[in-house]
Amino acid sequence: MEYAEFRRSLNKEVMPVYLFEGEEVYLFETGLKAITDLCVTSPEINAVTLQGDGLTPEALLPLVSALPFLSQKRIVAVRDYYPKSSVLSGALSPLMRGDFSDTVFVIMNQKSCDALKKIKTVTVVSCGRQDAATLSKWAIKRAESGGKKLSVTAANLLVTYTLSDMIKIANEVDKLICYVGDADEITEADIENAVTKDSEYKIYELTDSIGKKNYEKALKILNDMIYGGEQPQKLLSNVYFYMRRLFDVAISDKPDSELSKIFGVKEFAIKKAREQAKMFKLKKLKKTVDALADYDYMAKSGGLDFGSALNLAIFNLTTD
Repeated sequence: MEYAEFRRSLNKEVMPVYLFEGEEVYLFETGLKAITDLCVTSPEINAVTLQGDGLTPEALLPLVSALPFLSQKRIVAVRDYYPKSSVLSGALSPLMRGDFSDTVFVIMNQKSCDALKKIKTVTVVSCGRQDAATLSKWAIKRAESGGKKLSVTAANLLVTYTLSDMIKIANEVDKLICYVGDADEITEADIENAVTKDSEYKIYELTDSIGKKNYEKALKILNDMIYGGEQPQKLLSNVYFYMRRLFDVAISDKPDSELSKIFGVKEFAIKKAREQAKMFKLKKLKKTVDALADYDYMAKSGGLDFGSALNLAIFNLTTD
């Protein structure tokens, strides 16, 4: 079920086992809190959160079989838990059957686990990345709860700068509420001045300027990043790997979900790369990747310092 449906379902019934699955970690936390607020008294006693890596049935079962203390339910939550089917049908079969009626077992996984999803008693809650329009509305409501107005345009800008990450959006809205003080509204100017752009978004802006051959904007973004503490060597490497990702995505026929695993990034980043790659002709994209590799080699071999190599690369790529 989708996350919104899960929240509505809590008004009717709390299920014995939940699997929160997807990229949006913020939904894991709010979902877990919703269950806890509904059926747990004294969570410091009746709620426990574990890491799934190395977690054995012998360690887990005593926790889920324990009775709650002066509380309707007890909650046991596990992050990044990917058990094998043999474990679920074997040692953990009582838990998977829902035998421990006094405990709600919550699993929070960013990656998919088919073994868990095949079990009928496991309620799967989709926590994928939300679309920009939904996030803008959510940011506006969060600002309103803090007594501030936030226009759709300003909310869209905030979502863009945070790369649609709900945790970052929540933190930035809370920060902006304090930043504007007695003002009634959070403006676009406030967001420009107070919100820290995601580093990946800055690279996105830089490569976007390269694609549009806007040297002045590319140089400004580059200088802002360097003055902000980014090292030229790391920047050159990041730009190269970002452009390489665009090229690899452009020539691949694999689905976004598979590419996200190959590159070790979230699926949202692959979608953005696919969109941005369309700005370049394939030959131009390959030429850009090769040129960045050459400048990186020149810097590493002592022919240029990394700052000069980076500036020269940006100049040639935007004026070629």
